[in-house]
Amino acid sequence: MSTERGLLDSLRPLMQSRYKLDDTTFEDVFERTTLISVKEGKPIFKEGTHSEFLYVIADGFADVIKKEKKIATVKKGDLLGEMSLLGVDKSSATVTAATPMSLFKFHKSWFDVLMNRYPEMNTIIVMEALNRRLEQTELPTE
Repeated sequence: MSTERGLLDSLRPLMQSRYKLDDTTFEDVFERTTLISVKEGKPIFKEGTHSEFLYVIADGFADVIKKEKKIATVKKGDLLGEMSLLGVDKSSATVTAATPMSLFKFHKSWFDVLMNRYPEMNTIIVMEALNRRLEQTELPTE
């Protein structure tokens, strides 16, 4: 795994493009995060639990599992846990590290500050969360 600065620098172009962040805003967003490591096979959070954290994948892959069925794989630059922070009571899926991972961890209080400070980023995150929720919704079969 790389150093925190190295991981931030490798994440910068992706995050700046996706969330329309300039260099100053990018540094501000990641100022109060914690870099954590997760071992392969370990859950980041579990379906039906509540979390006070948002995670940004800096390195590695994770499987998204809903009702014991793998529904997606997430990768560098993807957000995890935003649904809990956007007002949904509990996590809609379990996310488990498929490889060793590095994640930047945001506490809810910092996430709330950022959403107020950068409303354009808030809109993009909400739209991504809604799109993901729709993709994960099982349609009834006839």
